[in-house]
Amino acid sequence: HLRDSVGRTLNMFYFAPPLTSDKARNVLPGETVTLPVNVPAPPRGRHILEFDLVRESTDWFEMGGSKTVRIPVQVV
Repeated sequence: HLRDSVGRTLNMFYFAPPLTSDKARNVLPGETVTLPVNVPAPPRGRHILEFDLVRESTDWFEMGGSKTVRIPVQVV
């Protein structure tokens, strides 16, 4: 998710790369997946990039109690 500098949501679906190269492949519970990701730069200013997983057409993992990761970024 893309948030402003105080945490308000600017874009809930800012960037969503697939977790595997085969979109039909499910990631199993407890499985670890490593992938390189190049996140597009947000507009100039201070923002927070929040990383969460989504079950397509169902819900965000955070809604089920998983923790997200928030990273402050400044684009000049």
